[in-house]
Amino acid sequence: MLPGHSSFPLRSARYWLGLGLLICSTSLAAEELEITVEPSRPTPFEAVNFHLEGAELPELQVVEVRQELRTFIIELDAACPVLCPPASFFELDVEVEPISSFGTYTVRAEIGDQVLATAEFEVAPHFLEPRAFIEPRLPTDNDQVQAIVTVLSWGEVVTEEVRRDGSVIDLTIDVVFPPILPPTPEPDLRVFELGDLPPGSYTLRLFMHSGPNDLSQVWMTEFQIADAPDVALLMDRFEVRVRWMDFVGDQGVGRPLPGASEDSVLFSFFERSNWELMIKVLDGCNENGHFWVLTGGATDLDYEIEITDTVTGATWRGFNDLGSLASAVSDNLAFVCP
Repeated sequence: MLPGHSSFPLRSARYWLGLGLLICSTSLAAEELEITVEPSRPTPFEAVNFHLEGAELPELQVVEVRQELRTFIIELDAACPVLCPPASFFELDVEVEPISSFGTYTVRAEIGDQVLATAEFEVAPHFLEPRAFIEPRLPTDNDQVQAIVTVLSWGEVVTEEVRRDGSVIDLTIDVVFPPILPPTPEPDLRVFELGDLPPGSYTLRLFMHSGPNDLSQVWMTEFQIADAPDVALLMDRFEVRVRWMDFVGDQGVGRPLPGASEDSVLFSFFERSNWELMIKVLDGCNENGHFWVLTGGATDLDYEIEITDTVTGATWRGFNDLGSLASAVSDNLAFVCP
């Protein structure tokens, strides 16, 4: 056996692989690729398609599509592993997620470090300028959440539907155009009641009719529902906590409901709409030198109320036994005034 004879096939394979890649890359370098954007002037949240085509190109495939600020980069590679077939007409469609912000964007097709084609396109604002936002702006799971929709309108805006699928909430509106349009559109506002939502991240999408049976997404925003605290603070001084237990041994904490006043708060144990307990801390210092505690319940569950004076550290507790209908409590000696 001749020295080095066994390595000849390996060297030969590397040679032909390199030659094949050289042929492909030379062919790509010599030809042009064209990119067209469909639709040519999309509006925010409208699906966008990049159409690539060329008359004398080998077969190409998409390796990656990524967005860097306002530039979309389509990374291509030759579909053939070694030797490319004869060049021919080539076309390829690349669809990207709807673009939420209007402005000027660039799309670029490249292979390796070589740019094959670029194109610019404009994402135009929707002519009705639809928007949606959440009220309150920083909601918790104690709040009744609303979606406020604003839109420019020449006619009537109809609130149609609210759909929730997990963490995605879809709103649908319809804008009714009159036979004769006024000179300028007027801002219109519609309110969607979303109710109380569990803690977590949510996506809110707004849809409008673009035809008799067609819907178009025209707005999207994300928001958070925070986990409401289990402690109510009354008179900027007294922390109020409630613990409960039901007839099967399940336990939990009472949740203070929105709308608490300076000295009063409502608690729920289960659904936010089901009020179980009201607690008041009143300033009776001018009457008898004490803060007063008053409670009233609409439940027969076991519960414990714990109120802490954050200034002195003193604690007041109230109880109800399981199976007993809660009775009103009035303690006008609960805390000594300073």
